[in-house]
Amino acid sequence: MRNKKRIIRYLLSIGSVILLGLCLGACGNKTTTAQTNHRITINYWDALLGPYQKPAQQLVNDFNKSQTKYKVVMNNQGNYADLEQKIMAAAKSNQLPVIAQAPYTTVPNYVKNGLLEPLNSYMFHGDQRLTSKDLNDIYPIFLKNAQYNDNYYSIPFCESLSVLYYNKDLMQKYGITLPTSWEELQQDAAKVKDNDVKLIVFDQSFDKMYESLAKAAGTNIVAPDTLTPEITSQPSMTAMNFIMNMIKNGSAETSGADPYGNKIFAGQKAVFYADTCSDIMYVKQQAPSNMQWGTMVLPTFHGKRATMIEGSNLVMFKNATPQQKAGAWAFMKFVLSKPESTKWARETGYMPLRKSVVNSNAYQQFLHNSPVHKAAINSLPYAFNTTVFPGYAQFHIDEVTAIQNMVDNKQNVKDAMNQFQKEAELIIKQNR
Repeated sequence: MRNKKRIIRYLLSIGSVILLGLCLGACGNKTTTAQTNHRITINYWDALLGPYQKPAQQLVNDFNKSQTKYKVVMNNQGNYADLEQKIMAAAKSNQLPVIAQAPYTTVPNYVKNGLLEPLNSYMFHGDQRLTSKDLNDIYPIFLKNAQYNDNYYSIPFCESLSVLYYNKDLMQKYGITLPTSWEELQQDAAKVKDNDVKLIVFDQSFDKMYESLAKAAGTNIVAPDTLTPEITSQPSMTAMNFIMNMIKNGSAETSGADPYGNKIFAGQKAVFYADTCSDIMYVKQQAPSNMQWGTMVLPTFHGKRATMIEGSNLVMFKNATPQQKAGAWAFMKFVLSKPESTKWARETGYMPLRKSVVNSNAYQQFLHNSPVHKAAINSLPYAFNTTVFPGYAQFHIDEVTAIQNMVDNKQNVKDAMNQFQKEAELIIKQNR
Protein backbone atom coordinates (compact mmCIF):
# COMPACT_ATOMS: atom_id res chain seq x y z
CA MET A 1 0.00 0.00 0.00
CA ARG A 2 2.84 2.37 0.92
CA ASN A 3 4.57 1.60 -2.39
CA LYS A 4 1.35 2.37 -4.24
CA LYS A 5 1.04 5.78 -2.48
CA ARG A 6 4.69 6.55 -3.24
CA ILE A 7 4.10 5.77 -6.93
CA ILE A 8 1.02 8.04 -7.01
CA ARG A 9 2.95 10.89 -5.30
CA TYR A 10 5.83 10.39 -7.73
CA LEU A 11 3.54 10.51 -10.77
CA LEU A 12 1.81 13.62 -9.44
CA SER A 13 5.15 15.37 -8.92
CA ILE A 14 6.29 14.45 -12.43
CA GLY A 15 3.02 15.76 -13.82
CA SER A 16 3.48 19.04 -12.00
CA VAL A 17 6.97 19.44 -13.44
CA ILE A 18 5.67 18.73 -16.94
CA LEU A 19 2.81 21.21 -16.53
CA LEU A 20 5.21 23.82 -15.17
CA GLY A 21 7.53 23.24 -18.11
CA LEU A 22 4.68 23.57 -20.58
CA CYS A 23 3.55 26.78 -18.91
CA LEU A 24 7.04 28.25 -18.97
CA GLY A 25 7.49 27.20 -22.57
CA ALA A 26 4.21 28.80 -23.56
CA CYS A 27 5.06 31.96 -21.65
CA GLY A 28 8.48 32.02 -23.28
CA ASN A 29 6.93 31.69 -26.73
CA LYS A 30 4.52 34.50 -25.95
CA THR A 31 7.44 36.71 -24.91
CA THR A 32 9.33 35.97 -28.14
CA THR A 33 6.22 36.57 -30.22
CA ALA A 34 5.54 39.78 -28.34
CA GLN A 35 9.08 40.98 -29.00
CA THR A 36 8.64 40.27 -32.70
CA ASN A 37 5.18 41.80 -32.90
CA HIS A 38 6.17 44.90 -30.94
CA ARG A 39 9.09 45.89 -33.14
CA ILE A 40 8.93 49.50 -34.26
CA THR A 41 8.22 49.59 -38.00
CA ILE A 42 10.43 51.81 -40.15
CA ASN A 43 8.84 52.33 -43.57
CA TYR A 44 11.51 52.84 -46.23
CA TRP A 45 10.90 53.94 -49.83
CA ASP A 46 13.54 53.21 -52.43
CA ALA A 47 14.09 53.44 -56.19
CA LEU A 48 16.55 50.60 -56.74
CA LEU A 49 15.69 48.52 -59.79
CA GLY A 50 17.23 45.67 -61.79
CA PRO A 51 20.43 44.18 -60.37
CA TYR A 52 20.27 46.44 -57.30
CA GLN A 53 16.95 45.18 -55.92
CA LYS A 54 18.20 41.93 -54.43
CA PRO A 55 21.21 43.47 -52.61
CA ALA A 56 18.95 46.28 -51.35
CA GLN A 57 16.50 43.83 -49.84
CA GLN A 58 19.35 41.78 -48.37
CA LEU A 59 20.71 44.92 -46.69
CA VAL A 60 17.33 45.46 -45.04
CA ASN A 61 17.08 41.80 -44.04
CA ASP A 62 20.55 41.89 -42.49
CA PHE A 63 19.64 44.94 -40.42
CA ASN A 64 16.40 43.34 -39.23
CA LYS A 65 18.31 40.22 -38.17
CA SER A 66 21.00 42.25 -36.39
CA GLN A 67 18.64 43.51 -33.65
CA THR A 68 15.14 42.98 -32.25
CA LYS A 69 13.88 46.52 -31.63
CA TYR A 70 13.19 47.78 -35.16
CA LYS A 71 11.86 46.35 -38.41
CA VAL A 72 12.64 48.16 -41.67
CA VAL A 73 10.04 47.53 -44.38
CA MET A 74 11.24 48.48 -47.86
CA ASN A 75 8.82 49.51 -50.61
CA ASN A 76 10.05 50.21 -54.14
CA GLN A 77 8.48 53.28 -55.74
CA GLY A 78 9.83 52.94 -59.30
CA ASN A 79 12.66 55.12 -60.58
CA TYR A 80 14.03 58.25 -58.90
CA ALA A 81 11.59 60.56 -60.68
CA ASP A 82 8.68 58.38 -59.54
CA LEU A 83 10.04 58.35 -56.00
CA GLU A 84 10.34 62.14 -55.83
CA GLN A 85 6.79 62.62 -57.14
CA LYS A 86 5.38 60.12 -54.64
CA ILE A 87 7.24 61.74 -51.74
CA MET A 88 5.79 65.16 -52.58
CA ALA A 89 2.31 63.66 -52.95
CA ALA A 90 2.67 61.77 -49.66
CA ALA A 91 3.74 64.97 -47.92
CA LYS A 92 0.45 66.62 -48.88
CA SER A 93 -1.59 63.73 -47.47
CA ASN A 94 0.65 63.25 -44.41
CA GLN A 95 1.55 59.72 -45.55
CA LEU A 96 5.33 60.01 -45.74
CA PRO A 97 7.55 57.04 -44.94
CA VAL A 98 10.13 57.25 -42.16
CA ILE A 99 13.14 57.14 -44.49
CA ALA A 100 13.73 57.21 -48.24
CA GLN A 101 16.38 57.28 -50.87
CA ALA A 102 16.98 60.78 -52.19
CA PRO A 103 19.46 62.07 -54.76
CA TYR A 104 21.37 64.87 -53.07
CA THR A 105 19.97 67.23 -55.70
CA THR A 106 16.44 66.77 -54.24
CA VAL A 107 17.37 67.73 -50.67
CA PRO A 108 17.03 71.55 -51.02
CA ASN A 109 13.46 71.20 -52.25
CA TYR A 110 12.55 68.81 -49.42
CA VAL A 111 14.12 71.18 -46.89
CA LYS A 112 12.26 74.16 -48.34
CA ASN A 113 9.01 72.24 -47.87
CA GLY A 114 9.89 71.38 -44.26
CA LEU A 115 9.98 67.62 -44.82
CA LEU A 116 13.40 66.53 -43.56
CA GLU A 117 14.79 65.84 -40.12
CA PRO A 118 18.28 67.36 -39.64
CA LEU A 119 20.73 64.60 -38.73
CA ASN A 120 23.38 66.63 -36.87
CA SER A 121 22.15 65.60 -33.42
CA TYR A 122 22.21 61.92 -34.39
CA MET A 123 25.60 62.11 -36.09
CA PHE A 124 27.49 64.09 -33.45
CA HIS A 125 25.70 63.53 -30.12
CA GLY A 126 24.44 60.68 -27.99
CA ASP A 127 25.44 57.05 -27.58
CA GLN A 128 24.79 56.24 -31.25
CA ARG A 129 26.78 59.13 -32.72
CA LEU A 130 29.45 58.61 -35.34
CA THR A 131 32.95 58.65 -33.87
CA SER A 132 35.68 60.91 -35.15
CA LYS A 133 37.25 57.76 -36.58
CA ASP A 134 34.04 57.08 -38.53
CA LEU A 135 33.84 60.62 -39.85
CA ASN A 136 37.48 60.64 -40.94
CA ASP A 137 37.01 57.27 -42.64
CA ILE A 138 34.03 58.29 -44.82
CA TYR A 139 35.15 59.99 -48.04
CA PRO A 140 34.80 63.81 -47.64
CA ILE A 141 33.19 64.24 -51.08
CA PHE A 142 30.30 62.01 -49.94
CA LEU A 143 29.85 63.78 -46.61
CA LYS A 144 29.87 67.08 -48.47
CA ASN A 145 26.88 66.19 -50.64
CA ALA A 146 25.03 65.03 -47.50
CA GLN A 147 25.21 68.63 -46.24
CA TYR A 148 22.95 71.52 -47.13
CA ASN A 149 22.92 74.97 -45.47
CA ASP A 150 25.36 73.82 -42.76
CA ASN A 151 23.13 70.89 -41.74
CA TYR A 152 23.34 67.22 -42.55
CA TYR A 153 20.00 66.17 -44.01
CA SER A 154 21.14 62.84 -45.43
CA ILE A 155 23.80 60.17 -45.17
CA PRO A 156 25.77 58.76 -48.13
CA PHE A 157 24.42 55.57 -49.65
CA CYS A 158 24.39 54.86 -53.42
CA GLU A 159 27.33 56.98 -54.53
CA SER A 160 28.63 56.80 -58.09
CA LEU A 161 30.61 58.80 -60.63
CA SER A 162 31.27 58.64 -64.36
CA VAL A 163 34.01 56.53 -65.96
CA LEU A 164 34.89 55.66 -69.55
CA TYR A 165 33.98 52.14 -70.67
CA TYR A 166 36.00 50.69 -73.54
CA ASN A 167 35.68 47.66 -75.82
CA LYS A 168 39.11 46.04 -76.12
CA ASP A 169 38.11 43.99 -79.17
CA LEU A 170 36.94 47.02 -81.15
CA MET A 171 39.96 49.05 -80.07
CA GLN A 172 42.24 46.34 -81.42
CA LYS A 173 40.20 46.07 -84.63
CA TYR A 174 40.47 49.80 -85.37
CA GLY A 175 43.96 50.36 -83.98
CA ILE A 176 42.80 52.64 -81.16
CA THR A 177 44.65 53.04 -77.85
CA LEU A 178 43.29 54.25 -74.52
CA PRO A 179 42.94 58.05 -74.78
CA THR A 180 44.64 60.34 -72.30
CA SER A 181 42.45 63.29 -73.32
CA TRP A 182 39.05 63.90 -74.86
CA GLU A 183 40.79 65.74 -77.67
CA GLU A 184 42.83 62.61 -78.43
CA LEU A 185 39.70 60.45 -78.32
CA GLN A 186 37.97 62.74 -80.81
CA GLN A 187 40.85 62.32 -83.26
CA ASP A 188 40.33 58.54 -83.28
CA ALA A 189 36.93 58.94 -84.94
CA ALA A 190 38.43 58.57 -88.42
CA LYS A 191 39.72 55.09 -87.54
CA VAL A 192 36.21 53.66 -87.04
CA LYS A 193 35.34 52.47 -90.55
CA ASP A 194 32.11 50.55 -89.93
CA ASN A 195 28.94 52.58 -90.45
CA ASP A 196 27.05 50.71 -87.72
CA VAL A 197 29.71 51.35 -85.04
CA LYS A 198 30.27 54.70 -83.32
CA LEU A 199 33.40 55.87 -81.56
CA ILE A 200 31.45 56.72 -78.39
CA VAL A 201 27.89 56.54 -77.07
CA PHE A 202 26.39 58.88 -74.48
CA ASP A 203 23.15 58.52 -72.55
CA GLN A 204 19.95 59.98 -74.00
CA SER A 205 20.72 63.08 -71.95
CA PHE A 206 24.45 63.60 -71.45
CA ASP A 207 24.01 66.28 -68.78
CA LYS A 208 26.51 64.75 -66.35
CA MET A 209 29.17 64.45 -69.07
CA TYR A 210 28.56 68.05 -70.12
CA GLU A 211 28.90 69.20 -66.49
CA SER A 212 32.04 67.10 -66.01
CA LEU A 213 33.70 68.58 -69.09
CA ALA A 214 32.61 72.09 -68.10
CA LYS A 215 34.15 71.57 -64.65
CA ALA A 216 37.38 70.31 -66.21
CA ALA A 217 37.41 73.38 -68.45
CA GLY A 218 37.06 75.63 -65.42
CA THR A 219 33.49 76.14 -64.19
CA ASN A 220 30.47 74.73 -62.40
CA ILE A 221 27.41 75.46 -64.52
CA VAL A 222 25.96 77.12 -61.40
CA ALA A 223 28.46 78.83 -59.08
CA PRO A 224 28.30 77.11 -55.63
CA ASP A 225 28.76 80.25 -53.53
CA THR A 226 26.59 82.77 -55.39
CA LEU A 227 24.17 80.46 -57.25
CA THR A 228 24.95 82.40 -60.41
CA PRO A 229 24.28 80.36 -63.58
CA GLU A 230 27.44 80.02 -65.69
CA ILE A 231 25.78 78.17 -68.57
CA THR A 232 26.85 80.65 -71.24
CA SER A 233 30.37 81.08 -69.83
CA GLN A 234 33.28 80.15 -72.07
CA PRO A 235 34.18 76.88 -70.24
CA SER A 236 30.56 75.71 -70.30
CA MET A 237 30.08 76.57 -73.98
CA THR A 238 33.39 74.90 -74.85
CA ALA A 239 32.24 71.68 -73.18
CA MET A 240 28.84 71.63 -74.86
CA ASN A 241 30.24 72.50 -78.28
CA PHE A 242 32.81 69.72 -77.98
CA ILE A 243 30.16 67.06 -77.33
CA MET A 244 27.75 68.42 -79.93
CA ASN A 245 30.47 68.57 -82.59
CA MET A 246 31.15 64.86 -82.05
CA ILE A 247 27.44 64.12 -82.43
CA LYS A 248 27.13 66.30 -85.52
CA ASN A 249 30.11 64.70 -87.29
CA GLY A 250 28.81 61.22 -86.53
CA SER A 251 31.64 60.04 -84.28
CA ALA A 252 29.32 60.03 -81.26
CA GLU A 253 25.67 59.30 -80.69
CA THR A 254 23.19 59.34 -77.85
CA SER A 255 21.24 56.27 -76.81
CA GLY A 256 18.14 57.55 -78.62
CA ALA A 257 14.87 56.16 -77.26
CA ASP A 258 16.71 54.20 -74.56
CA PRO A 259 17.61 56.42 -71.57
CA TYR A 260 21.04 54.81 -71.17
CA GLY A 261 23.77 53.76 -73.58
CA ASN A 262 24.79 50.50 -71.88
CA LYS A 263 22.83 48.34 -74.34
CA ILE A 264 24.55 49.93 -77.35
CA PHE A 265 27.95 49.46 -75.73
CA ALA A 266 27.20 45.88 -74.64
CA GLY A 267 25.90 45.20 -78.15
CA GLN A 268 29.37 46.19 -79.46
CA LYS A 269 28.07 49.14 -81.47
CA ALA A 270 30.37 51.66 -79.77
CA VAL A 271 34.07 51.57 -78.94
CA PHE A 272 33.59 53.77 -75.85
CA TYR A 273 30.74 54.57 -73.48
CA ALA A 274 30.84 57.38 -70.91
CA ASP A 275 28.58 56.91 -67.91
CA THR A 276 28.25 56.10 -64.22
CA CYS A 277 30.26 53.29 -62.64
CA SER A 278 27.04 51.75 -61.31
CA ASP A 279 26.19 50.78 -64.91
CA ILE A 280 28.92 48.15 -64.68
CA MET A 281 26.34 45.73 -63.29
CA TYR A 282 24.13 46.19 -66.36
CA VAL A 283 27.04 45.81 -68.78
CA LYS A 284 28.07 42.60 -67.00
CA GLN A 285 24.55 41.26 -67.55
CA GLN A 286 24.17 42.41 -71.15
CA ALA A 287 27.60 41.94 -72.75
CA PRO A 288 28.46 38.64 -74.49
CA SER A 289 30.67 36.43 -72.34
CA ASN A 290 33.50 36.65 -74.89
CA MET A 291 33.46 40.46 -75.11
CA GLN A 292 36.67 41.96 -73.73
CA TRP A 293 35.95 45.29 -72.05
CA GLY A 294 37.16 47.53 -69.26
CA THR A 295 36.83 50.95 -67.65
CA MET A 296 39.19 53.88 -67.12
CA VAL A 297 39.20 57.29 -65.45
CA LEU A 298 37.60 59.91 -67.70
CA PRO A 299 40.23 61.49 -69.98
CA THR A 300 41.42 65.06 -69.43
CA PHE A 301 39.65 67.98 -71.08
CA HIS A 302 41.70 71.13 -71.58
CA GLY A 303 44.37 69.50 -69.44
CA LYS A 304 42.26 68.62 -66.40
CA ARG A 305 39.99 65.81 -65.19
CA ALA A 306 36.59 66.06 -63.53
CA THR A 307 33.76 63.61 -62.87
CA MET A 308 30.42 64.45 -61.28
CA ILE A 309 29.13 62.56 -58.24
CA GLU A 310 25.74 60.97 -58.79
CA GLY A 311 23.57 58.43 -56.99
CA SER A 312 21.43 58.90 -53.91
CA ASN A 313 21.55 59.28 -50.15
CA LEU A 314 19.20 58.32 -47.32
CA VAL A 315 16.95 60.93 -45.70
CA MET A 316 14.72 60.89 -42.59
CA PHE A 317 11.35 62.63 -42.52
CA LYS A 318 10.24 65.00 -39.77
CA ASN A 319 6.77 63.53 -39.31
CA ALA A 320 8.09 60.23 -37.89
CA THR A 321 7.77 59.50 -34.17
CA PRO A 322 10.83 59.81 -31.90
CA GLN A 323 11.01 56.01 -31.71
CA GLN A 324 10.86 55.70 -35.50
CA LYS A 325 13.56 58.34 -35.88
CA ALA A 326 15.80 56.43 -33.49
CA GLY A 327 15.23 53.30 -35.57
CA ALA A 328 15.85 55.18 -38.80
CA TRP A 329 19.19 56.41 -37.47
CA ALA A 330 20.09 52.88 -36.35
CA PHE A 331 19.50 51.70 -39.93
CA MET A 332 21.46 54.63 -41.38
CA LYS A 333 24.39 53.90 -39.10
CA PHE A 334 24.20 50.23 -40.10
CA VAL A 335 24.40 51.23 -43.78
CA LEU A 336 27.49 53.36 -43.06
CA SER A 337 29.29 50.56 -41.21
CA LYS A 338 32.41 49.08 -42.76
CA PRO A 339 31.04 45.51 -43.20
CA GLU A 340 27.84 46.69 -44.89
CA SER A 341 29.59 49.28 -47.05
CA THR A 342 32.00 46.57 -48.20
CA LYS A 343 29.21 44.16 -49.08
CA TRP A 344 27.12 46.86 -50.76
CA ALA A 345 29.98 48.09 -52.96
CA ARG A 346 30.92 44.57 -54.03
CA GLU A 347 27.37 43.55 -54.91
CA THR A 348 26.16 46.72 -56.64
CA GLY A 349 29.08 48.54 -58.22
CA TYR A 350 28.33 51.65 -56.18
CA MET A 351 31.26 53.36 -54.50
CA PRO A 352 32.61 52.17 -51.14
CA LEU A 353 31.73 54.88 -48.63
CA ARG A 354 34.84 54.42 -46.47
CA LYS A 355 38.58 54.56 -47.13
CA SER A 356 39.04 51.53 -44.88
CA VAL A 357 36.75 49.52 -47.17
CA VAL A 358 38.89 50.28 -50.21
CA ASN A 359 42.05 49.34 -48.29
CA SER A 360 40.60 46.14 -46.86
CA ASN A 361 41.81 42.74 -48.02
CA ALA A 362 38.25 41.75 -48.94
CA TYR A 363 37.73 44.71 -51.28
CA GLN A 364 41.22 44.51 -52.76
CA GLN A 365 40.55 40.86 -53.58
CA PHE A 366 37.27 41.94 -55.17
CA LEU A 367 39.13 44.48 -57.35
CA HIS A 368 41.64 41.80 -58.30
CA ASN A 369 38.84 39.49 -59.41
CA SER A 370 36.80 42.27 -61.05
CA PRO A 371 39.22 45.01 -62.21
CA VAL A 372 36.48 46.94 -64.07
CA HIS A 373 35.64 48.55 -60.70
CA LYS A 374 39.13 50.05 -60.21
CA ALA A 375 38.56 53.11 -62.40
CA ALA A 376 35.84 54.44 -60.12
CA ILE A 377 38.15 54.32 -57.10
CA ASN A 378 40.93 55.98 -59.09
CA SER A 379 38.49 58.72 -60.15
CA LEU A 380 37.78 59.97 -56.62
CA PRO A 381 40.52 62.67 -56.65
CA TYR A 382 38.71 64.29 -59.59
CA ALA A 383 35.16 64.03 -58.23
CA PHE A 384 32.90 67.02 -57.60
CA ASN A 385 29.31 67.59 -56.54
CA THR A 386 26.97 69.56 -58.75
CA THR A 387 25.56 72.75 -57.24
CA VAL A 388 22.15 72.21 -55.61
CA PHE A 389 19.39 74.66 -54.70
CA PRO A 390 15.59 74.86 -54.32
CA GLY A 391 14.06 74.48 -57.76
CA TYR A 392 16.80 72.11 -58.94
CA ALA A 393 14.24 69.62 -60.30
CA GLN A 394 12.91 72.17 -62.80
CA PHE A 395 16.46 73.33 -63.53
CA HIS A 396 17.41 69.77 -64.46
CA ILE A 397 14.33 69.39 -66.65
CA ASP A 398 15.37 72.55 -68.50
CA GLU A 399 18.93 71.20 -68.84
CA VAL A 400 17.68 67.94 -70.35
CA THR A 401 15.28 69.85 -72.61
CA ALA A 402 18.12 72.04 -73.90
CA ILE A 403 20.14 68.94 -74.78
CA GLN A 404 17.16 67.32 -76.50
CA ASN A 405 16.54 70.50 -78.50
CA MET A 406 20.14 70.50 -79.70
CA VAL A 407 20.29 66.78 -80.50
CA ASP A 408 16.78 65.99 -81.74
CA ASN A 409 15.47 69.35 -82.92
CA LYS A 410 18.83 70.58 -84.28
CA GLN A 411 18.61 73.83 -82.34
CA ASN A 412 21.72 75.98 -82.50
CA VAL A 413 23.96 75.41 -79.46
CA LYS A 414 24.24 79.12 -78.68
CA ASP A 415 20.47 79.64 -78.82
CA ALA A 416 19.71 76.57 -76.70
CA MET A 417 22.27 77.53 -74.07
CA ASN A 418 21.09 81.16 -73.95
CA GLN A 419 17.56 79.92 -73.35
CA PHE A 420 18.76 77.52 -70.64
CA GLN A 421 20.73 80.35 -68.98
CA LYS A 422 17.63 82.57 -68.80
CA GLU A 423 15.48 79.75 -67.42
CA ALA A 424 18.11 78.95 -64.78
CA GLU A 425 18.34 82.59 -63.68
CA LEU A 426 14.56 82.75 -63.29
CA ILE A 427 14.34 79.48 -61.32
CA ILE A 428 17.05 80.53 -58.87
CA LYS A 429 15.53 84.02 -58.46
CA GLN A 430 12.06 82.60 -57.76
CA ASN A 431 13.37 80.14 -55.17
CA ARG A 432 15.64 82.43 -53.17
